Amino acid sequence: ALKVKPKTSNSRDAMFRTAIKGAVEAIENGSTMLGSDPVEDFLNGLAVALGVPPSRGAAISNGEVAARCRASLLQAVVFSRTGEDIEFNMTLIKIDNLLTALPFQENAPEIEVITSSLNNRMTGEERKKIVAAFPQGREENLAMLKQMLNL
Repeated sequence: ALKVKPKTSNSRDAMFRTAIKGAVEAIENGSTMLGSDPVEDFLNGLAVALGVPPSRGAAISNGEVAARCRASLLQAVVFSRTGEDIEFNMTLIKIDNLLTALPFQENAPEIEVITSSLNNRMTGEERKKIVAAFPQGREENLAMLKQMLNL
């Protein structure tokens, strides 16, 4: 079993945040595994090994997912405005992958933060275009996206 003893809670959180960022990148690119472990198992095992309290682990994970979703939505708007349709659709697939693997809980405060930060950054038409082009396989992901876009 892996044993790690970070000197401070800040260094512990930084190690876990780095792992979350790596997991987010892998998930966006369609991977469900990190090494030989499912992403969730890897992250849970690492959190236990580092001694990250569950509530702190969830806060770090949700914060990283929220930051990536917000950035990806803004990037999707840029791709839409510049006519880069393949990149636009790939960005939406990455968001869908992320929300599938690391979903927010219902009414998560991070969703409200994303919504408020996007308020003046895209038009209503752009929001509707994102929803229309979003992968339609998972209703819960579409519902989260609509919440983020304030639709």
